[in-house]
Amino acid sequence: MREAWELSGAAYREVAYRSIQMSRGQGQGNRSSGEQDIEKRFKTSMGSAKTSKVAFAVLGTIGSAFPFIEDAVAPTPEALISGVSLSLAISLAYIVFYSLQILPSFSSGEPYAILMTLPIDERDFSIVATLSLIRTFDYIAACATIVQVVSIWLLTHSIIASLFMAAAAVINIIFAMALALWLSGIFYKNVSGGGRSKRATVGRSLFLIIWGVAALSIGFIFNFVSYLLPFLTSAILGMFARPTGLVLLLLHPFSMGFAIANIVYPSLYSSIPLPSRTVLLIPRFLPPLLAYMATLGYIALAFILGRRTISSVSKITRGYGIKMSRPIAKDFLLKLRSPLPAYIVKDLRLASMNPSLAFLYAAPLFEVITLAVITVQFPVMRATAMIISTVVGCFFTTMICSTLLNTEGAGLEYAMSLPLVARTIIDAKALIATLTFVPVPLALLAIGLSKHASSNYILLIPFVELIAMGAACLGEIAFYVRPRGTSALRQSRSFSLMAGSDIGRLLESLALAFIILLIPIGIYSSTFTQTSGHALSLYLMLLTACAELLIVLGITRRVIR
Repeated sequence: MREAWELSGAAYREVAYRSIQMSRGQGQGNRSSGEQDIEKRFKTSMGSAKTSKVAFAVLGTIGSAFPFIEDAVAPTPEALISGVSLSLAISLAYIVFYSLQILPSFSSGEPYAILMTLPIDERDFSIVATLSLIRTFDYIAACATIVQVVSIWLLTHSIIASLFMAAAAVINIIFAMALALWLSGIFYKNVSGGGRSKRATVGRSLFLIIWGVAALSIGFIFNFVSYLLPFLTSAILGMFARPTGLVLLLLHPFSMGFAIANIVYPSLYSSIPLPSRTVLLIPRFLPPLLAYMATLGYIALAFILGRRTISSVSKITRGYGIKMSRPIAKDFLLKLRSPLPAYIVKDLRLASMNPSLAFLYAAPLFEVITLAVITVQFPVMRATAMIISTVVGCFFTTMICSTLLNTEGAGLEYAMSLPLVARTIIDAKALIATLTFVPVPLALLAIGLSKHASSNYILLIPFVELIAMGAACLGEIAFYVRPRGTSALRQSRSFSLMAGSDIGRLLESLALAFIILLIPIGIYSSTFTQTSGHALSLYLMLLTACAELLIVLGITRRVIR
């Protein structure tokens, strides 16, 4: 096994390197580069992959520990169940979300061609291939598991509960690995398949939106923990009054949480208080029995999925994975477009072919869903609530700007050989990002009209911020790709979740974007604090946003040509 682990390192490095190149749009790389350039690029990519994996491991560790805080502050059975369940859900989400970044190259099977030349049998080959896949998220899974087991030990001082937690974490990792492979297969079958009919186009578009919402939900599940905890507590307390509450006992990871809580609190289900005049519909011995049976069922399911995953990995790495049969294209239709709309279409098409970028299509819908969840806690829409909701929408849009940079790579050299100026590329990306923010003011307008608003003027705050968002997107992208000794964009590389070498430059551009976005909001807040007038505050905010847009346009037109 030790030799297999060491051998899997070579395959993992190939997978990580190809994934970074593919996510940057570089394909197989520049074949004209010298050996020293290729070696340097490889070492840089490996360092970037390790940096990004460590960063995800830190986020996953924090996310896995966060749900246990409530039980540490006020120990209750409900808090323990919620903590275990949400911690497992968050760790599963981060493993799947990160694994999807490497599956574009893994699914092709090409990184494993060198292993097929070695004198190893099919069983050993499958083990090596599976270990190379595990290497992609080993830090994340190991850190999350340690945090979960240690947290249960510190909170309960129960060895049996800690062992149950360790088993639940291992089962969770197997489920995450199988889910990531399954999602990648669905993506390539739906997006990479041929078909130019309207039905096929509509089907792929709907799939991209659904996929994007799911991917964004996975990436930001940590932010919804505070909203999920009260719901889970209510569901647990009302379990005996509603038979539907038993559904939680049968679902992963809630069944694990109930089983662990029953170990720590043996009289858990007999001590749960019931509301007055509530009819006991479920015998109290049934919930713990279902929890243990569901846990045993998931152990068996994990064993089956583990074996199937190893088999799937072996098939994929041997070249027997997903096969696409497409009819030979005989008729071609060329459409001439002006540079700006042509580049917008190019970016959208490239994003639709990469699972790590496809969530761009679902960003507007996800923003609306997020705002709906956040504004539920505001019975009256005041200026503060409107500003908070607007800032949340701004956050998602600035992240999209960074994502759009990920569609470029070595292919940028080919684009620069065309009669395009750098401003066109920057304007196209800034326009796409700004358009994804448009649903935010529309959604907040609808929410504000459906509730009581303190003033009608506050409904216009997101629309004014739309102007500042245009300036922020333009400034963020232009700052990121600013000239460095040669023509603009010529030396610019893309940003990727798998690459950490450009994180410093990305953080600088994000800081600039947030400053541009916060200045108009600051003007509004300070003016309203002094005058208590919404009209004047909104007017000064509008002037500030327009001035920012003009300044950013002037600077980018002068610096980048």
